[in-house]
Amino acid sequence: MLTSGSAVRAAAATDVPVLIELMRALAAFEDYLDDFRVDEQSLLARAFGREVVGELRHYHRMSVSSILI
Repeated sequence: MLTSGSAVRAAAATDVPVLIELMRALAAFEDYLDDFRVDEQSLLARAFGREVVGELRHYHRMSVSSILI
């Protein structure tokens, strides 16, 4: 729940460790943690590097990259 002191912002490369933590928690909740293979380096390269994947970039803008601060 957002409070008056909360804000939503686009993710930055420095958020990758937190994003991995959130993604792992979702994988555990959805019961596919054993198959979860995303690491910080691959997320950094695919979401914020020169090799940004089109669909991931779109997804990145829509939801995964919004972090509560």
